[in-house]
Amino acid sequence: MERIVALVPCYNPGELCRPVFSQLPRYVDRILAVNDASTDNTPDILAELGVETLHHAVNRGKGAALLTGFDHLLADGFWEMLLTIDSDGQHRPQDVPRLVAAMSAPRAGLAVGSRMGEPGAMPLRRRLANRLSSGLISYVAGQRIPDSQSGFRLHRRELLEKIRPRLSGQGFELETEVLVLASWEGFGVVAVPIPSIYEEGSNRASRYRPVADSYRIGKVIWRCYRSRRS
Repeated sequence: MERIVALVPCYNPGELCRPVFSQLPRYVDRILAVNDASTDNTPDILAELGVETLHHAVNRGKGAALLTGFDHLLADGFWEMLLTIDSDGQHRPQDVPRLVAAMSAPRAGLAVGSRMGEPGAMPLRRRLANRLSSGLISYVAGQRIPDSQSGFRLHRRELLEKIRPRLSGQGFELETEVLVLASWEGFGVVAVPIPSIYEEGSNRASRYRPVADSYRIGKVIWRCYRSRRS
């Protein structure tokens, strides 16, 4: 059976992260948190739960936290698949087996939890921005990606080893780079339906800025598109 490591970027999720870290051990073989200079009690909770944690001295953004985790874990030969999951409860650890099952599809290198079939309480601005960016990313990537902004993903090690040298995003736009580069390397991106969960006080709901972050994502899409055509 392929071994799975979970990478969890954290920035001020507080108590919302406790059930995530408590439930994940049922579904993965190892957990690594990257504390992106949280200013609340998140570091105390991680220490209390005994979670392996890397710390940023200053807040650098979700993309930077993911890159820190990628580099640390790629230096270790323990695992074959890497799960990314938000720390604030917007993804359910019990859905991990569904991502694992999706990786059996031909050429699958990345399984992405898609909330767009059940957008539920997703704010309208987020929903519209997601549909627009997902359409553009699908065009540039050359395959349909219905929820490009979902951070609930399962990556094959081979995929990350191939694309890591070209990843540079420091914020949410890094997740766009992963989708596009995975597609260009010939890997299938498989969408797995999951519910949309927006808890009160959710870090992700407050930290994602529909206008500013959509602009940064758009710049990444344009840069990737131009580089592909040049």
